[in-house]
Amino acid sequence: MPARVSEDNMEQNDVLHCAEALAEAFSNSPEYAAYLAAKGAAQSDAGLAKRIADYKKAHFEYQLRVVAGETPTLDEERVMSNMYSDLTLNGAAREFLEREQAVYDMINGINGILGGAWAEMDNN
Repeated sequence: MPARVSEDNMEQNDVLHCAEALAEAFSNSPEYAAYLAAKGAAQSDAGLAKRIADYKKAHFEYQLRVVAGETPTLDEERVMSNMYSDLTLNGAAREFLEREQAVYDMINGINGILGGAWAEMDNN
C-alpha cells in the first residue's frame, strides 16, 4: 500500500525536485561544458596532466598548512608562485585552471545561497 503523501512530504519532494533541476542545469551550463573541454585538452598531454596534478597536490597541501595556522615561508610561497606561473605559460593549462576556477566559483555561489538559507532557518 503506498504511503500517504503529507503536505510536508510534498514540500520536501518540491525541494528535492529543485535540487535535481539545479544539478541538471549545472551539468548543462556553458561554464561546465567549457571546463570539460579544457580538462580534456589538458589531459590529452600526459606530461602536462602530471604537472597540473603535481601543482594541485602541492597547492592543496599548502592550503592545509595555512588552514592549520602555519605561516608559509617565503620559499614555500615562491615555489607555489613559480609552479603556477610555469603552468600558466601553457595555454591549455591556463585555460583548464581558469575554467576549473569558474566552476568552483559557481559551486561556491550555490553553497553560499544554501548556507544563507540554513543560517536564516537557524535564526528562526
